[in-house]
Amino acid sequence: MKPLELIEPLPDQPKPETQAVQEAKPTSAPRPRPVGRDINPGRRLRGIQAAAERTNPPKKPSRSWLNFQREKVAPAYWNVTSSLSLIVNAILIAVVLLMSREIFSLKRMLVRDLLGGLAYNFSLMDQARIKADVPVNLEVPLNFQIPINMAMDVTITRDTPIDNAPVKIFAGIITIDGPADIIIPAGTVLPIQLNVTVPYQQTLKYSTSVAVDIPLVDTSLHTPFVNLQEVVSPFFWAFAGSPFYWEDIAICKPLRAVCTWWFK
Repeated sequence: MKPLELIEPLPDQPKPETQAVQEAKPTSAPRPRPVGRDINPGRRLRGIQAAAERTNPPKKPSRSWLNFQREKVAPAYWNVTSSLSLIVNAILIAVVLLMSREIFSLKRMLVRDLLGGLAYNFSLMDQARIKADVPVNLEVPLNFQIPINMAMDVTITRDTPIDNAPVKIFAGIITIDGPADIIIPAGTVLPIQLNVTVPYQQTLKYSTSVAVDIPLVDTSLHTPFVNLQEVVSPFFWAFAGSPFYWEDIAICKPLRAVCTWWFK
């Protein structure tokens, strides 16, 4: 028995009109397919660029003296400023650490002694009194006239002669009335009428001591003292609630040895 032979099927025969149309169409030649390194378009583009640069190499931009100096100065400037910044920061940190050891002493000095002392003394000044003995020394010039008009008895201190004095003497049956020279003996009391104006010019000196007791709360100084208390008191009470000694800090109670070494 002969083996079966595979018989390729015959292609369908085109219709007459279809075959004529296909023969009338122009047949285009197939494009060659790139092989090898020309397969990647990016490589081809880079190759074209490299060839163009080899043909016309780009000119290097000219470097001026100013650009050259700027390139040298800028890194040096940043290096110097960075070094200075590190040094200053290190110094500030050291100062802060050293001041932290004296922070409680500074707080006692500024808050308790300075602010507290100011607030307390301003309140005392508002309650104070001015007590003093004021010496008074005066010189009063006096210049006036004193009128005197009065009847008085005058005692003669010595014998006083009076010439041609009108004298009337009644001696019994004899009466003498005429001028005569007489002598009034000392000790004689004579009634007279004094009517005279006496000028007085004198400087009166007066010295005394006057006791003074003035409460400042009743003076115009009361308002400034109250205002000063209101300025200082808020700063004092803002810091008065925090500890004044390191022993009062809560963290130093379990770490007493470390706090003692640092703050002493």
